[in-house]
Amino acid sequence: MFGTNTRLDMLLVEISKGDYAPFRAYLKEYEVTDLNLDSKCPLVLKNELGHLSKALQGTAVTSVDLYGNGIDSSNAIDFAANLKNSQVKSVNLGYNQIDAAVAREVVAKLKDTFVKKIDLSLNKLKNIDAI
Repeated sequence: MFGTNTRLDMLLVEISKGDYAPFRAYLKEYEVTDLNLDSKCPLVLKNELGHLSKALQGTAVTSVDLYGNGIDSSNAIDFAANLKNSQVKSVNLGYNQIDAAVAREVVAKLKDTFVKKIDLSLNKLKNIDAI
């Protein structure tokens, strides 16, 4: 969770500058496979969530929890679009600001990835057919 690990917090901020190596080294050093960022992640606040998925490429992370980050349309699409070369199999995007049209686009972007499970609960998905 963001805010509880100062080193990880600083690395997340650095990701937005395009320097992913220190973050990847951190994930490897601590053998992180489940990345839990279920509070205010600085990359969401800066509309740079696509940098997170790029930073995950080449790591052992298989699960990413972004529950309750206020993620909007462009952030969700950018994140999904950059997961292609990652090992992520599960994504929690629950309780964000994602509507039905964006949910469909996110799912479409994830088709060429390893993601098999996506949680979109508690978003703006009223009266949506199966995605």
